[in-house]
Amino acid sequence: NQDGVFGAQLSGAGMGGCAMILVDKKKRDTIKNLINDNYVKYFKKKCSISFCQPVNGLSIYSSI
Repeated sequence: NQDGVFGAQLSGAGMGGCAMILVDKKKRDTIKNLINDNYVKYFKKKCSISFCQPVNGLSIYSSI
């Protein structure tokens, strides 16, 4: 458990993969630094971190 992390999921781990992590916006820089620091310690190289903002889902519009 990490303060500010609501959940996480690995994707494509067989080919290097990525982790999708749902975080508290107020804690994102702290979590980013924690991930970067531990990744470098373990893998001896830097990782890439991108932040995404969720948006409304798919909508279908039709004209009559």
